[in-house]
Amino acid sequence: MKKLNLLALALFVAALGWVYTFNNDITRTIQNRISAFFAAFKKTGASAQDAITGASEAKMTSEQLRALNNKLAIENAELKIYRSQVESLQGEVKRLSELLKFDERSPLALIPAKIIVRKVSAWHHGATIDRGSRHGIQAGSPIVVPVRPRPDAPEQPALVGRILRIGENESEILFITDELCKVSGRVEGSVFKGILEGVRVSTSRRPELRLRYLSREATVEKERLVYSSDTTNRFPPDILLGTVVDFRPGDASSEAIVEPAANLDDLPYVFVLEQKVEAKSAPPPPADPP
Repeated sequence: MKKLNLLALALFVAALGWVYTFNNDITRTIQNRISAFFAAFKKTGASAQDAITGASEAKMTSEQLRALNNKLAIENAELKIYRSQVESLQGEVKRLSELLKFDERSPLALIPAKIIVRKVSAWHHGATIDRGSRHGIQAGSPIVVPVRPRPDAPEQPALVGRILRIGENESEILFITDELCKVSGRVEGSVFKGILEGVRVSTSRRPELRLRYLSREATVEKERLVYSSDTTNRFPPDILLGTVVDFRPGDASSEAIVEPAANLDDLPYVFVLEQKVEAKSAPPPPADPP
């Protein structure tokens, strides 16, 4: 900065000091004029600050703030519910898409059904589906769902149970864990076969599956898969039943404890295997009288 400018600034500051130091009529006049000159700039600056910070808006009372807070809390809760519903629908769509793909790939003739009522107690393990005789359901038909037994294995049909009773539009199914639902099973990679059946237990324990009547020479390793072995009780062969979790040798026969392949606690949808109905030949006509 040039010396001339510095000198002018010093004189201006000294003049301001002199004006605001002496308290006489002339000084007050000069002060008022200077204040009036800078007032316009102060007003403009204050207006700009209010526009930026919103200070010009009317302040809300505590009741208004409380009401606004309650409104925002309600809207937040509604958004959470909406988000939960959207996520649930997305999971439902994904599950149905996977079931559709399994139905298209499977060589089995399948009838899709939805579980509408569950019936689980110490004495009975079953449910009701929304398909009946008018949809081609037959008594004793097997119920399956797609399951991946191992991470690197393809999906396979896993047994859920069988049709117990049928109506026109609804049917009752008996879960594989019920003691009345018996299936002939074989252990993968071996020649050992037995009868898989549920065990009646108290409601405080999870139901067990036991592969009974294995030969006393049988030795079954844990993690072995168990499949249906023949068409006993209308069950086709090679349907996945479960995984061996324990083995108990015996003097007369041995048995294996099996964990069901299908998660019976999470079954919104299932497939019913269609049964082939054999056509009955017509009776011969009555013989003509002699």
